[in-house]
Amino acid sequence: MPAFTMDQPWWALGRQFRIRDGDGNLRYRVRSKLLTFMKSSVLEDASGREVAAIRQPVFVLDRLSTITAEGRTVATVKQLLDRKPQGQTYSVDVEAGRVLSISETRYKEKYVVREGARTLATIVRGVGYSVATGDADEVLLLSIAVAIDQWDGNYTEST
Repeated sequence: MPAFTMDQPWWALGRQFRIRDGDGNLRYRVRSKLLTFMKSSVLEDASGREVAAIRQPVFVLDRLSTITAEGRTVATVKQLLDRKPQGQTYSVDVEAGRVLSISETRYKEKYVVREGARTLATIVRGVGYSVATGDADEVLLLSIAVAIDQWDGNYTEST
């Protein structure tokens, strides 16, 4: 199962992450855009090419993020209103009518992304994030991890 780590450089302005594979090779970068009316981040491959953009409106009460790639919306991540003591649940509407679910643990240290009964990814928060993606679309799953960071991370602070 492919695994990635998302860590933030100590000198970063805003939220920026380096995403490395299990061998320590740089695979992606996440750069936040400052001074916008949305929490906005760009996922770039190692060569600097944008592969996805993750946007969350600032003035919306519900948690909602849009993931775009190549100019089209590929997924919408939203919070469901069924608050549970063991953790929040999210829904991901993916193009082609697929629906993924995200469940979090009570203390927001672990998120599991599923399609039906099949686990697609596990996202674990520690110092940065650890993301195990299985054989699913790694760009989509890493973009979902960025959306989670926009909601539950200290998005406006550098850690």
